[in-house]
Amino acid sequence: TKEHSVEWGLIHHQLFRQVCADEDHIETSQQQLSLLLSLAHSPMNLPTFNFCARCACVGLLPDSRVESEDNNQNDIAAVNWWRLAANQGDPEAILSLGIMYQMGRGVQQSLKKAIACFEHAISLGSIPAMVALGLEFLRVNETVDGAPLLGSELSSKHRKDRATLLLERAAVTGHRDAVCLTTVLVIEDIEMIPEGTFMQESLLNRAKQAETRLTKAINEGDSTAGELLKKLRLAVLSEKVSIMANSAL
Repeated sequence: TKEHSVEWGLIHHQLFRQVCADEDHIETSQQQLSLLLSLAHSPMNLPTFNFCARCACVGLLPDSRVESEDNNQNDIAAVNWWRLAANQGDPEAILSLGIMYQMGRGVQQSLKKAIACFEHAISLGSIPAMVALGLEFLRVNETVDGAPLLGSELSSKHRKDRATLLLERAAVTGHRDAVCLTTVLVIEDIEMIPEGTFMQESLLNRAKQAETRLTKAINEGDSTAGELLKKLRLAVLSEKVSIMANSAL
């Protein structure tokens, strides 16, 4: 049942926190992890696959711990677990595979495959995947091994527009990273307005939406949002002062 799947997910999450928080319990937790491995191929296996992948990433599974500096074997094990979940259409696993392709961990680095994973996860409703893809489009001038990033054939403005659209979609849901990133983009756009030029209504609306989201985040205890709100209001105020100064001339 769905409830059974959720229950397993919570158990796995709690166990993962315990393993990471207290090294004294590693041996006991390894026994528990072995039990989870024996259950991994049960009908309700998506939480187990994702949990084991996260554990493999940090070398907590018996079959993934190695003494190599790059921990490549751990990454390969994690990729294998995420593939099992991704093959069943799990958006979290698909996003995680995309990140592994993006970073070249456990697989040969491929930004094309990474973005394909992000887009697939987005089609399944993944908000974090929207943020991941939005950030990728913001990496305008970067290269990997001398090769330009995917989408570099697009103009900087087009890439930024696509990133803004994705991040705005994520911000609407209240995703904290997206809320902060969209605010930064709004501030940048305000600062790029030519002196004496009125702010476009679309940008003004984005600034108002960012302020609303930041205010909500502040009420929920996000200190980072408070600093961003100050910067946003200062940017808007500076633009208004500039318009007034030029009008007086």
